[in-house]
Amino acid sequence: MTMYTQPCTLTSGATVTITPWRLDEMAALAIDFQAVQDTLTATLRGQSAPLLPQRAMPVLVRVLRLSLTRPDDADLVMAPDLPAVLQAIWAVNGLGDYAKKALLQRLRADQWRAALLKPRTSP
Repeated sequence: MTMYTQPCTLTSGATVTITPWRLDEMAALAIDFQAVQDTLTATLRGQSAPLLPQRAMPVLVRVLRLSLTRPDDADLVMAPDLPAVLQAIWAVNGLGDYAKKALLQRLRADQWRAALLKPRTSP
């Protein structure tokens, strides 16, 4: 079975390989997965990121290790590498399409909820 992977060159010149998350890994880290998705799409929804700064780094490290073909390569990643690594994780996992669908569902639910809560006027 061939898996889609993406190499990512770090500022040190080393290259790490990003691999898609497996379904069982996503299920085991469902809260982290949702928090990362919500954080990365917060500005699109006009909301603040749900991850508090003190929670962001441990979640980021778990997601990074999960995304590397060799989890120990996380020790090679430095702060300036994070944008490129996160972009590779986003692309490899198809999170752009997932986020679009999730945002559309959330928008529809918000519109439905607003319609239900809207005061009705008498004719």
